[in-house]
Amino acid sequence: MHVNYDALVEISYSSRSTKEGALFYKYNEKNFKEHWFRLCSNILFVYQSKSIEINPPIYAFVMENFMLTTSEQMPNAFSFYFLNEPDIKHSCFAMNSRQTKEWIDVLNQISYRKQRIRLNTLRLTLKDLTGIDPLQSTPWFDKH
Repeated sequence: MHVNYDALVEISYSSRSTKEGALFYKYNEKNFKEHWFRLCSNILFVYQSKSIEINPPIYAFVMENFMLTTSEQMPNAFSFYFLNEPDIKHSCFAMNSRQTKEWIDVLNQISYRKQRIRLNTLRLTLKDLTGIDPLQSTPWFDKH
């Protein structure tokens, strides 16, 4: 994927974050290192340290078409991989179970695909309750 690095850095600084905090992170067989994570919309930015004003992100993940799993062997740990790169596993762990649950919950809700499914579910529920399609007078009416 080609991306404008300067635009991505600008998004990482200017966008309001959905969630941010310290997590220990590794991918594949490397060792865990503490990094600062910042989730803006569905882009997960990873920084070397919490001082994000000084340092640009070292990684940026577009959180679409990914699988999220928890670890049975390590408490407060979870991992994700992208469906187009199933061999590359990104593992994280937080300092406590509350933080781990918060990260898992927010990551489970952010993808465009999941938001679209949620919109259609709510749309059908409202249509069943009212008899009127709530998207009828919008550009999204014909997009199921």
